[in-house]
Amino acid sequence: MRELLVIALLALGGVTCATRKAPPPAPGTRHEVQMRAVAFAPKELTVHLGDTVSWKNVDIVRHNALRPNTFDTGELKPGESHNWTPADTGTYAYRCTIHQRMRGRITVVTKQKVESGKP
Repeated sequence: MRELLVIALLALGGVTCATRKAPPPAPGTRHEVQMRAVAFAPKELTVHLGDTVSWKNVDIVRHNALRPNTFDTGELKPGESHNWTPADTGTYAYRCTIHQRMRGRITVVTKQKVESGKP
C-alpha cells in the first residue's frame, strides 16, 4: 500500500513539473536621457541589448537626438519623448542638430559581457 502511495505521489509530481511553464524573460530596462539646460543628462550611458532608451525633453526649448542611420527622435517639444531599442551592440555617438554643443554617447553591450566584468 505504501509503495502504491509513493508511486502515485511521484506520478503527481511528474504531472505538476510537466505542466509548469518557464517564467517569461524579464523585459528590458528603460533608461531615460533628459534634455535639459541645453545638454543630455546623462551625457554617456551604457545599456544592455534589448533595453530601451527614452529621450525626454524637460527643457523649455525644442531638442532632438540624431545618430544618422540609427535613430532620429525628430524635434521634441518640451514634455515630449521618444523611445529607441537598440538592435545591435556598439557605441553610438549622437547629437542635437538644433544645439550643436549637445552631444551624447550610448554604449550597448550584451548582459553576458557585463556579468563577466568586460563592459
